Amino acid sequence: MIYVVLVFLVIATAHNTDSVRGAKPLSVSSFFAIIAVAIIAVAFSKTAASLTLLRLTVARWQRVVLWVNVASVNIVIWMCADRLCR
Repeated sequence: MIYVVLVFLVIATAHNTDSVRGAKPLSVSSFFAIIAVAIIAVAFSKTAASLTLLRLTVARWQRVVLWVNVASVNIVIWMCADRLCR
């Protein structure tokens, strides 16, 4: 969704239409903040999918694998988002 908005702003700015009159261009920090929020949303979606699978598991080893997956994915993605915002 973010990409759609950005593409719309670029096209509208290039054609100088009224739809973006008065809109300010994104600063670099704002752009990276938007991308960081998108990365965090990915982390939440992966966690939600794994928690849904946890309800369907039967064996203990499956639960362990899913919890390791949740922990590792969240750690990696949050580190990427943190590094992107610095």
